[in-house]
Amino acid sequence: MSHTGFARLDSDEFSDEQMLDLELEDRHALGGSEPPFGARRAFLLVAVNIGFNFNSFLQLVVIVPSRLAELAGDAHKGQAVGSVLLCAGIVSIFAAPPIGSLSDRMPWSPRLGRRAPLILVGAVLGALTNAMMLRAQTVGEFALWYSLLTVASLLTSVPFNALTMDVVPADARGFASGAIGSAQHGGNLIGALVSLRYAEFSPGALAALMAAMLVGGALVTALGNREPPPPPPPPPRAGEP
Repeated sequence: MSHTGFARLDSDEFSDEQMLDLELEDRHALGGSEPPFGARRAFLLVAVNIGFNFNSFLQLVVIVPSRLAELAGDAHKGQAVGSVLLCAGIVSIFAAPPIGSLSDRMPWSPRLGRRAPLILVGAVLGALTNAMMLRAQTVGEFALWYSLLTVASLLTSVPFNALTMDVVPADARGFASGAIGSAQHGGNLIGALVSLRYAEFSPGALAALMAAMLVGGALVTALGNREPPPPPPPPPRAGEP
């Protein structure tokens, strides 16, 4: 009997990939390939953006200027901030395209797809480098950790952009774009509220809060979205091996 009938299949007899194919076929047989992309699915997608922008707001608006004022002195703070952001900008220009290509070449799994593993790695690495940045003792050390933090941020943000294109239906991309924007502003707003009490946080407590927001959001996005398998490679052209 077909798996769309009354008989149930024993999932132990099939691989995860085969079970995903059967699930998609069942959805098609019931009249639709995917559930509607509503508020719940939008939140599961953009949760990482809330934590990401919460961290980015505190890093750029509060941590970078205040820590560099401590390390370089008020007279040289502007030069130090410019140097640190210049290094991070150069890292971003050259690191973003390879990270995007890496997310295309990651092995796909039915549970996490290709993008989610990099999003999770980026979130964990970002939490660790942020904690080290808060404890840096020199401007050079701070610049090093901030550059590594930039790589971690790209490992989260670049695959997220690709994941959005993978999981959002074509007729819901405008709504998804709005949800992403709301998540970004929401993260910034929470960061602004925390910044009002910045002086009351120890470096360890602030690092723990930022890590919880970033890694927690990444987990929701990674586990809450089912990325479809990548399309098969195109057939070779005539005359190619």
